[in-house]
Amino acid sequence: MYKVCYNGGGCNYADVIMAIDQAIHDGVDILSMSLGAEPPLSLDVDFTDGGQFASLSAVTHGITVVSSAGNKGSLPQTVGNISPWMLTVAASSIDRSLPTLITLGNDRTFVGQSLYTGKETAFLNIQHIRYCENFTPNDTSVAGKVGLCFLLGNELSLSSVIEDFRDCGGLGLIVAKSPSRALEVLTFDFPSVGVSYDIGTQILNYLRYSRKPRIKLSPAKTHVGKPVSTYVASFSSRGPNSIAPAILKPDVAAPGVLILAAVPGETPYEFYSGTSMAAPHVSGIVALLKSLHPDWFPAAIKSTIMTTGGKRPSFWVTNYRGGNAI
Repeated sequence: MYKVCYNGGGCNYADVIMAIDQAIHDGVDILSMSLGAEPPLSLDVDFTDGGQFASLSAVTHGITVVSSAGNKGSLPQTVGNISPWMLTVAASSIDRSLPTLITLGNDRTFVGQSLYTGKETAFLNIQHIRYCENFTPNDTSVAGKVGLCFLLGNELSLSSVIEDFRDCGGLGLIVAKSPSRALEVLTFDFPSVGVSYDIGTQILNYLRYSRKPRIKLSPAKTHVGKPVSTYVASFSSRGPNSIAPAILKPDVAAPGVLILAAVPGETPYEFYSGTSMAAPHVSGIVALLKSLHPDWFPAAIKSTIMTTGGKRPSFWVTNYRGGNAI
């Protein structure tokens, strides 16, 4: 591992170049680089983008370079690391769901997604907050209730909304959102459940037309290997390549949503999402291929991964313009 980024100090390209040069000297086989380049991208491979420049040298020495596509959202032509010798990775979801049962006072049930692992709530009053973006701190009207809000975009940090809602005495929060919005915005220790706009609307109709609307939230369960439709994450940068559209970028999509990762601190593991979570999955596949075919050059490894991946993820969001999923 080569450290090139620092808290509060960013990533210095001189450090990036030195680290890659050291990796070449050390004789490594794979470089996994979660360093994003942002538009406008440079037309030239020069010292204005040290990562691109140095990675070319690494590839010429037989090192496969795997890079993240970036987390600039669903707009087209936002993908970074577009050099053709790099293996650029977008983030997709995985075949794991965390179903959470929502029970209404009329005994109707819905299934949402949650990270909540606490106890089941009692039947509680429910209050419509309208849009999550409009929730204001110090709103004591939500005390002792479960809130229902609709999330319009991807820019809002729901973690702060959940924290404010809890500080106001709220006992649970249901977030109606796009299916492409990941669950990293929800929490383990507070009943916050994500549902689709459709389910959110049905709960809202129950709230409007019931005399005494009540709701109960259950803790999440984990289902793995079930037929869960995958999708390209809303935060994952999209193609096409803004410098040379004929060169496909991202090259592949890999699991990058709700990845259980080791972290420093009191809690040793947390769920993280990002193309920086997706790139290491591909690096692992490169390592397996390299162990089976030590004489393969980076181009052969990249071609094998791109041409043998599964079909493209379902398009909950548009403008992916990239390669297949793995």
